[in-house]
Amino acid sequence: MAKRKKRDPGKPVLRRRGSGEPRKGLDPELEALARGDEDVYRPRRKRGPRLRDPRPVALVPGVANRDARSVLDARVARMREAREDDAELGRLLAEALWLGLWRGRSLIDFDALAEEVLEVPADRAQALAKAACAAAELPMDTLSDEAVAIWMRAEAALLDAGFEGRVSAVDPKTLRFELAVPVAPQALAAMGRRMTPLVRDREGGGGGGGRRPPRREGGAGGDRRPPRREGGPKGGGKKGR
Repeated sequence: MAKRKKRDPGKPVLRRRGSGEPRKGLDPELEALARGDEDVYRPRRKRGPRLRDPRPVALVPGVANRDARSVLDARVARMREAREDDAELGRLLAEALWLGLWRGRSLIDFDALAEEVLEVPADRAQALAKAACAAAELPMDTLSDEAVAIWMRAEAALLDAGFEGRVSAVDPKTLRFELAVPVAPQALAAMGRRMTPLVRDREGGGGGGGRRPPRREGGAGGDRRPPRREGGPKGGGKKGR
């Protein structure tokens, strides 16, 4: 009679799952990885509030640098065209003052924008802007960071989409949006997309973006596979010959 081989005490015991036992679950991290949850293997960077961006490269709080530049360049072109029209140039200069427009190209101040970019004497630019501010009953000062961010983001969206429209200030806390009716739905949608980061700032209490809607179990489309039968395939294994 053959002797039973003694088990090595240092060798792990291989235990097979019985037919009625449930499968052992994976660690939560591995289950998330199996579902394809990107946050597991590529964590999303948590953004800070857009209006309080501490980076020195941020030109205008709450506004992407490319948007600040595109708004500045478009407005500079309009001001150059209106150089001989004091009323129109004064209005545009006043809006440049309210927006702090010179920041879009890292200029020092309003006078630098007038003299170096527009080639308009600083005293004339100041006088025209002062008259336009008085007519609009608005101060000769830059608006709040939030008002500027909304204004510039909206204007950048219109420029990118190629829609006609105008944003202006009614008072320091109110903006006016003027859109042509035929393109108003598309223009509003384009502006709305540009406002998403500011909305997330508000909803997250200043925590920025980075939040996603919860992913459905089993991936983006859900797990459509039928449930696995316990005990293996129907029939209990291989058929006999």
